[in-house]
Amino acid sequence: MENIDDIDVSIYLFGSFIYKEQANDIDILILYDSGKLKRNYQLIFSIKNKVGTFLQFQYNLPIHFTTLSYNELNECSSIKIGEYILLF
Repeated sequence: MENIDDIDVSIYLFGSFIYKEQANDIDILILYDSGKLKRNYQLIFSIKNKVGTFLQFQYNLPIHFTTLSYNELNECSSIKIGEYILLF
């Protein structure tokens, strides 16, 4: 199994948690290089679990993940990365 250093992963924060003092949830975008991941999605599940557990413990809010490859992101004109905060 790959480890996080073997693939290109970026984690972004977006949504109401950035702008509102009393947010209802935390929205996270995970981007990955599908060419480097080699179809082993267990690493992505592990990242989601670790990030989700940490944020849930810190803020006690529901965590919502959107997971896309960089290729899928390029096909989605509605996602504006400039409005997101890079976490990792």
